[in-house]
Amino acid sequence: MTEGSALSIVAAAVQLALVLFVGLRAPRSLLGLPLIVLAAVLCVFNAATAARTISGYEGWRYVDATASSLTMATAFHFVVVFAGGRRRYARHVLAAYLVFGAIAATCSSAFVVDATKRFPGSNLWAVVLLLAVVPFASFAALLLMRHLRVTSDAKERMRTRLVFAALIVGALLGSTDLWRELAIVRTFAVPPLANVGTLVSTGLLAVVTLRFSLFERDPGGLTAIVAGALALGAVVAYLGAFSVLADRAALLVFAVTVVSLVSAMAVRALAKDFAVYREGLRRHAMMGRFSAQMAHDLENPIASIRGAAQVVQGRDLPEVQSMMALIVEQTRRLEQIVDGYQRLARVEPNLEDVDVEALAHRVARGFEVTAATAVVVEGRRRVRADARLLEGALENVLANAHEAGGRATLIVRDQVRGDREGVAFVVEDDGPGMSPRVAAEATEEFYTTKAEGTGLGLSFARRVAEAHGGALDIESRRVGAAVRLWLPADDHREER
Repeated sequence: MTEGSALSIVAAAVQLALVLFVGLRAPRSLLGLPLIVLAAVLCVFNAATAARTISGYEGWRYVDATASSLTMATAFHFVVVFAGGRRRYARHVLAAYLVFGAIAATCSSAFVVDATKRFPGSNLWAVVLLLAVVPFASFAALLLMRHLRVTSDAKERMRTRLVFAALIVGALLGSTDLWRELAIVRTFAVPPLANVGTLVSTGLLAVVTLRFSLFERDPGGLTAIVAGALALGAVVAYLGAFSVLADRAALLVFAVTVVSLVSAMAVRALAKDFAVYREGLRRHAMMGRFSAQMAHDLENPIASIRGAAQVVQGRDLPEVQSMMALIVEQTRRLEQIVDGYQRLARVEPNLEDVDVEALAHRVARGFEVTAATAVVVEGRRRVRADARLLEGALENVLANAHEAGGRATLIVRDQVRGDREGVAFVVEDDGPGMSPRVAAEATEEFYTTKAEGTGLGLSFARRVAEAHGGALDIESRRVGAAVRLWLPADDHREER
C-alpha cells in the first residue's frame, strides 16, 4: 500500500464518519442533507482512488471520475443552503446538478458503453470539468463573502470563514488531479493532492459541525463517538477486503458491496432509534407548552366555580340561584376554552371583522411588564381574520423579538403581495439578528436555537398566516430582524 492510498483511506474514513454523524444527529435539517451528500461523494472518491491503486481494477477509475464530477455540485448546494439562499438560488443549484450530473453520467456509462471508456480521467474530461467548476466555485465564494458581510454574530462569522477555507482548499488542491490530466501542464509535474485537499476540507467542515455547532444545537458527544466507531469498523473491513482480494476484482467489488450494505443497515437502525427518541422529545415539548397555556386559561373559571359552589353551601334560595347562574356561566366559559384549544391545534380560522389597531395594542400590552413594545398603525384599520389565532401568532413573534434583546416595534401597514391587497403585521427588533440560514429554517416545526426553546412559536405563526391565505416572511439583517405576517384583505383563503 502506497502513502497516497493510505492517505485516501484516512480521508474516506473521516468523510464517512462525518456522513454518519450528520445522518444520526441532524438528518432533517435543511443543511444536513447537502452536507451528507457532499461528504458521501468525497468518501466514494477517496475510497475509489485507494481501491484503484491497491487492486489495479480499471472499473474503479470510472467510479473515481464519477464521484469527482459530482463534488462541485454537492459543494455548491451546501454553500447555497449555508448562506441562506435555498429558495432564492434553487435554479442555480438545479443547474449545477444538471451540468455535473451529465458529466458524471458519462463517466459511469463507461461500465456498459465502450465509446465512453476513455472519457473518465482523460484530457477531455479534465477540460470539461475545469470549465464547469470555475463559474460555480466563483459564485459560491461570492455568496460566502456576502454572507460574511451581512452577519454580525461572531460564531456565524467563524463558521463562514471555515466553510470559505474548506471551499478554497478543496477547489485548489482538489483540482490538481485535473491539471495533471492536461497535456499542456504535464511537463510541470503537478503533484496529485486531491486526497489531501478533500481531507483538509472535510476536517474544516467537521470543526464547523462539532466545535461551532453548525446545526445551532448541541452536537452530541455520544453521536460523534458512535459515528466514529462505525466509520472505523467500516474502514477496517474495507482494508481487509483490499488486502486479501487485491488481485481478484470481482470478489473485491462483492466484498466492498457487502461491507457498504452492512454499514448502511447499521446506520439506518441507529438513525431510526435516534428519530424515535427525538420525536418523543418533540411531542413532550409540544404537550408541555399547550398544557401550561391551558392550565393558565382554565385557572380563573375553575376558581370562580369553586367560589360559587362554596357560597351555595348553607345559603337561601335567591343566593343559590345566583351562584348556580355563575356556575353555568363559567362552565360555558370552560367549554369555549376547550373549543378554542381544539381550533388552535387544528389552526381553523373563524373569520370576523377585526380592528387591527385595537388588536395590535392589546397584544403589545401583554409585554408591558417585561419589555416595551412600540405600535405603529398605517393604512387600513380592519381585516377579516380570527382574532384569537392572530393574537396568538403575534404574541409568539413578539416574544421571540423580546428574547432577542432590545426594543421591539409592531408595525401594521397595507401591503400588496402579488396581485392581492392585504395587511402586514411587521415585528422589528434591534437585537443581534439572525443569519439567513437560521431565518430560512426558523419557521420549521420544532426548530430552535435556544437551549430551552420548543421551536413552536414561529411555526405556529406561519401556520396561522397560511390558514388565512397569507404568509410569514423573515428578513435577516446585520442588526436585528423583521418578521412579517401578511394577511389578505378579502375573505378568500387559499386551498391548503
